[in-house]
Amino acid sequence: MSACPVEYWVWLQTALGPGARTDKILAYFESPEGLYLAGSDEWRLSGLFTEKRIEALRRTSPSETGRILRECNAKGYSVITPDSVLYPKRLRQLPDMPLVIYGVGDCNVINDEVSIGIVGTRDASPYGIEIAQKLSFRLAQAGATVVSGGALGIDSEAHAGAMLAKGRTMAFLGCGLSCDYLRENASLRRAITRYGAVFSECQPFATPTRQSFPIRNRLISGAS
Repeated sequence: MSACPVEYWVWLQTALGPGARTDKILAYFESPEGLYLAGSDEWRLSGLFTEKRIEALRRTSPSETGRILRECNAKGYSVITPDSVLYPKRLRQLPDMPLVIYGVGDCNVINDEVSIGIVGTRDASPYGIEIAQKLSFRLAQAGATVVSGGALGIDSEAHAGAMLAKGRTMAFLGCGLSCDYLRENASLRRAITRYGAVFSECQPFATPTRQSFPIRNRLISGAS
């Protein structure tokens, strides 16, 4: 796969959406830049796109990704693409790997050797909360990085247990890093950035949808 400017990766993800099936597209056109330069006639001839997808690709351009990149620059977000040295080998092995991952904090945590996912219900029982925190605490003490979803309930206790042990943790969100979602967990997300990082495949301003959480969950699984 040819290296290309970050704007083209952001453009392709913007047009097709997080979690889109892109393996065949990148194999055919070699890079998002190659795809863009090929133009709509070649898109049709490739047989890889519906008319709806072709229209989505035509509606925007790499030059229109500036708002996203300016927000990332202003907030100190890392923009991790498959060309980046930070891009994790584990996520590269996923079918239709994420085209762009946005991160804040110590983004090197995404490549920690031993990462263990702990997730569960938001409506956790007192026993579930106790076990999640104790298990995460002991895993972090042993040197593992705890991966979860930054949500209420079990996710929060998993992150908290790791931080209580002065260990490392990372969260994958189902919304953008700048989205004011789950305001009650904002302080937790800020704390996570001191012990690791918060990541999202969604653009910074993106609000959560029903589809964004399964997309988030595959990243928790893939990074663990």
